[in-house]
Amino acid sequence: MAFQHIENLQQEYTDKYVVVNEELPELQRFHGMTGVVRTVNMNGRALVEFDGDNNIGWYDIDIDFLRVIDEPLPEEIPAQEPAVEKKEEKENKAPSDLKKARDEKDSGEAPATADPTAMSVDDMLAAARGEASNAGNAEEAVAEEEAVEEAATEGEEQQTASSEELPTDVDGMIAYCQRVDG
Repeated sequence: MAFQHIENLQQEYTDKYVVVNEELPELQRFHGMTGVVRTVNMNGRALVEFDGDNNIGWYDIDIDFLRVIDEPLPEEIPAQEPAVEKKEEKENKAPSDLKKARDEKDSGEAPATADPTAMSVDDMLAAARGEASNAGNAEEAVAEEEAVEEAATEGEEQQTASSEELPTDVDGMIAYCQRVDG
């Protein structure tokens, strides 16, 4: 393109409001947005900045796909629901755990705590949340915790014993898997 032609395009389009031809798939993302031509580059394409989505990027668009307009398109304002309905929804909801904790903190109350050494993990979590203990008896909780630890220890011992006898050849591995997995 001739330099004089580019100069004419720059004078004609720079700082003008434009909209794009929305029939092209690659330009549909600019639907309903007003662009401002910042300049026309030396290949004859406009550098356009669009007003939507807090976008500060400049897009290189062929001038044939732009239409100059006199003023920016009006922004679409999303329909707002009445505030009364939102207030009713909030009233119907139960307060969240965070709200409960903040209310307890503000009122100076604290959840009842017991001896931490006699509490199970579930009891500690419940106390931290400010809920009543699910396990009625601390001794039952301790016995339950010991049973879980014992089962975990037995599982580790079985895993260690079985890992010592693992075969290293393919046929042995297949036979082992068939025997163990069934």
